[in-house]
Amino acid sequence: MDKTIHYCWFGGNPLSETAVRSLASWEKFAPGFEVKQWNEDNFDFASCSWSRGAYAAGLWAFVSDYARFKVLYEYGGIYMDIGSELIRDISPLMESIPFTAIEESSLTATTGLIVAVEPHDPVIRACVERYESMEFSCDPDFLDKITVNEVFTAELQKIGFERVNKEQHFGGWLALDSKAFNPVYGFGGYHIKRETYSIHRSSGSWVEPKYRIKRKVVRKCSPFIGRRLSQILGRILMELSDGGLVVGTKRIFGVVREKIARGERS
Repeated sequence: MDKTIHYCWFGGNPLSETAVRSLASWEKFAPGFEVKQWNEDNFDFASCSWSRGAYAAGLWAFVSDYARFKVLYEYGGIYMDIGSELIRDISPLMESIPFTAIEESSLTATTGLIVAVEPHDPVIRACVERYESMEFSCDPDFLDKITVNEVFTAELQKIGFERVNKEQHFGGWLALDSKAFNPVYGFGGYHIKRETYSIHRSSGSWVEPKYRIKRKVVRKCSPFIGRRLSQILGRILMELSDGGLVVGTKRIFGVVREKIARGERS
């Protein structure tokens, strides 16, 4: 496998404190790896309708959803989100490629925590093809359903991945349980175990401000009230924060009416 850690940073903003801290940890705990940033200067985001639409909307995180798979398919290596701060040497894991890690709150296999593959991996290819077949939409409900975690997990389920929080071997892959790369963040901070390799600090610094609110609520509340209730609470707080009490309330009732009309759960 190519000894490169890839990450994405679209939008041209300065790196956040979280990003700088993560990069320093990669240098320390991933010895011998080159770190490569992908951005609008070296990645052709306009070649894919999904990433082109996300870029036009200024939603940089969704540009990276496609870019990570495209880069991994072409070059192989490791991908991590810039919020993944290593706290332990990951060298022993290099004997288990391909591998990824499970997010506890959603029980999904999560590229943002870590994924390591050889070039031209068929699962990664399927994810590339999925994104290349979709049009991007800014609708929050659409973005809730078409997450990078769900796209990746759906492809892994085809070769035996189960949505349970345990170490799994399937179809030649290894999925590490959440304590390895996604220790619970709750009362008292991160619950780090002996097996923990990283903690995930999701700052959302490149996400549109109103979406950061929802992301933060989902991340903090999911371990306690579940992901679905956290998404609902996050959506309510997002709309109220963005539109104020009157406009935000109208938006919320509008969403509820639309879902009832479509026969969906709110």
